[in-house]
Amino acid sequence: MALQPPHVRSSQRSADATRFVADRIRARRAPHCHPMFQGVVNAAVQGSAQWRPFLRIVDVGAHLGDCCLWAAARWGLGAVRCLSVERDPSAAAAIRRSIALGGVAAALEAREVSVCSEVAEECTGSEPSLECLLAPLGFVDVLKIHVGGRAELAILRSLLATLRARKVGLVFLRTATFPVEDVEAFVALHTLPYSLQSLRLGQDTILRLRDDDGVW
Repeated sequence: MALQPPHVRSSQRSADATRFVADRIRARRAPHCHPMFQGVVNAAVQGSAQWRPFLRIVDVGAHLGDCCLWAAARWGLGAVRCLSVERDPSAAAAIRRSIALGGVAAALEAREVSVCSEVAEECTGSEPSLECLLAPLGFVDVLKIHVGGRAELAILRSLLATLRARKVGLVFLRTATFPVEDVEAFVALHTLPYSLQSLRLGQDTILRLRDDDGVW
């Protein structure tokens, strides 16, 4: 990825938190992508052939875009299509630089946009719904939602039509700031074809699409 300059304690220019992340990446030589997410995606890919000819991932709240970069490195440019959605201009710019420097524009894309958590009747405006962003993509194998501010649940609820239509195979949802039971109630209320799994004592929750033979 396109790393920020090193963090210097006495420098006001390095106050941005992304510089701490860049230092961590340098030290660990590993992407800043949730290891649990990596494991879940690895397991999903090994257990399913539905993602051919390529695995489609959408990362909402992508920060520096490392999960998409990891996926491209893990499976190759011919096997992955990954969209990073990030509202912070500097972070989104860093993702675009990483894509350009890595020569991975054929597989990765970055969108600088603040996703609306409301169900939109029209896909217009500066804050489109996630449903509008996903509509042109067809089936999405893995959708990651980690935006902070307790907005994850509202964004999930705005995807009701997409989930009912079985257009997402797996949702990796950050649930650290609200009860997992809220997600369970949402799925049960609308009888959505997804099974739930709670990870890390409820810090993250997975929704897996069910098929006629069981779970995707």
